[in-house]
Amino acid sequence: MIEEKLVKLKNNVKKNPGSPLARYALANEFFKQKMFIDAIDELKRYLEIYDDEGAAYRMLAYSYEELGKKKEAIQSFKEGIKAAEKNNHDSMVEEFEEEIERLQG
Repeated sequence: MIEEKLVKLKNNVKKNPGSPLARYALANEFFKQKMFIDAIDELKRYLEIYDDEGAAYRMLAYSYEELGKKKEAIQSFKEGIKAAEKNNHDSMVEEFEEEIERLQG
């Protein structure tokens, strides 16, 4: 079942490599399946083609954190803050600032 879902999502990306929605859906599934390296790779591709409002940076940061890469996680949250500020997501900015403090603590 899980494998079928991944195959379907990968095929969607293969058919529509420029689709932000297809890439985000695949990254999200990788994340849910704890396939963090794959999630990071797909999120980077997603962010190359889409001006995300912040949520993708959260997933990217948590993926890095799960791999023990605190520096990269902090950087992802910082990039997420910029995106959230640009889109007036004040609560997300606050959330990401708290996550940075937690990681630095």
